[in-house]
Amino acid sequence: MNNNEKQCELMTNKEVQEWLKISKRTLENWSLKEGFPKKLKMENSVRYRRSDIQDWINRTIDGTDAI
Repeated sequence: MNNNEKQCELMTNKEVQEWLKISKRTLENWSLKEGFPKKLKMENSVRYRRSDIQDWINRTIDGTDAI
């Protein structure tokens, strides 16, 4: 997978949880907070853009965004 494909990649809740090593409950709580990437609702499923999650991680590490 090239870099452009990774940026466009959509991730399930489970994939985000595994990537961030967090529980389902933590993801649910974080997703309600301002600044966390918005969910993409697609029919009866939810996805997150990998690039949005990565950008949020970078902002959080830099201290420009907090949980």
